[in-house]
Amino acid sequence: MKREQIFCLILAVIVSGAFLAAVGLTFHSDATTIILGGNVSATFHQDSQDDAQSYRNGGQKNGSRSGASNQSNSSANSDSEIPLSDIVSEEFSEPQEPPVESGLTEESDPSDSAPVSDLPDDDFSEAEAVLRSIEKRYSISVTLNTPLHPIDSSKLFTDSGKALRVANFLSVSCGCLANELSGLRDNGYQIKVLLSSAAATSISVSLSGNTILYQVDASSVDWTFSFCYETVSLMESMLMQQANQSALYQEFTKYNPNSFSYGTPDFSLIQTTPANTYFWDVACQKSVSEDRLRVYTCFIKGYVGNQYKTTACPMFCKYQVMKTQFETYILS
Repeated sequence: MKREQIFCLILAVIVSGAFLAAVGLTFHSDATTIILGGNVSATFHQDSQDDAQSYRNGGQKNGSRSGASNQSNSSANSDSEIPLSDIVSEEFSEPQEPPVESGLTEESDPSDSAPVSDLPDDDFSEAEAVLRSIEKRYSISVTLNTPLHPIDSSKLFTDSGKALRVANFLSVSCGCLANELSGLRDNGYQIKVLLSSAAATSISVSLSGNTILYQVDASSVDWTFSFCYETVSLMESMLMQQANQSALYQEFTKYNPNSFSYGTPDFSLIQTTPANTYFWDVACQKSVSEDRLRVYTCFIKGYVGNQYKTTACPMFCKYQVMKTQFETYILS
């Protein structure tokens, strides 16, 4: 009898050992999955920084990022996990707009804070309220293309939520251009904005007599940079009619290095130390006109950090030259 008890005890020990080994193996597998997941996240953090660097240099999105995402996810249980490329696909959604680099002053994105309308699709009262506030604050005229105030029947707003979003984009744009709009208005210019709905944004600005007319076919994607850029472009055209272009350009380009020539990229002059920062991005190095438009727009949009807002920074000096030129000829 004692021999049978010993045999049963040995058998119980063997079974318990096998059970504990199975449990340990299971936990080890889970830990491996967690480790793999950590590596994927780290890879994506680096890829995102690579994309930011690519945009800073005027390039396109890093084409290898989605490939890396698919490969990493397939090795880490692709049947149950959402691809990381889907999660971060909106991170760099507007390549024409310069990114905000680490350490720079980042302006809040109106798409993050713009309220969503709870009204029926055909009730545009919230959007109209925002536009009336813009009119009062900046002394401009704004018309929203709706069935009540039709401008173009093919581009009517039919969604009150989109109309409210667009109205908030215009509010942000006018806030960035407050000084410029005030200067133009004080010089006798009337400013009118026509807002229509479109799948892709198109912005045109024209000057007829003393009337500045914006025609904005607006999508739901943030177009505030484009609105400011087109405004600066119009002001630049007005400036060239008031003064000698060669003299204006010479005053601006004297802050470039003597060895630099437009059309030849030099990444060492882009967003480095303030004393060595001459350009915002590589697109500025394309031509004098593009350099002027982009630098001025980036400053008024709030992309440029305080470390660059010093006379020790050549890029800031170029912005100051343009600001003085505008104030002297068209905003005074």
